[in-house]
Amino acid sequence: MAIAEMTRVFIAGPAGRQEKTLRVLQQFGVLHVEPVSELAVEYEQRHSELLSRVKKINQIITALKRFRPSEGTPSNPPDCDDLAT
Repeated sequence: MAIAEMTRVFIAGPAGRQEKTLRVLQQFGVLHVEPVSELAVEYEQRHSELLSRVKKINQIITALKRFRPSEGTPSNPPDCDDLAT
């Protein structure tokens, strides 16, 4: 028997139907299930730098939200010419 090429898939659906859905797909021979924890570790190892950058960006966005202008504050600062008059 030859080794078939495999593709990773992501299946979304109701949690209550997860076991039955996966069992049926396996019975038809269209899906081989691997524990998600193994895949998550592999994904995180491959994309650790990207994940680190995303976390840092989220921290920056959270910090910047503290400096939002209050109600009634102009969103654009005045020009230097306006300050001289």
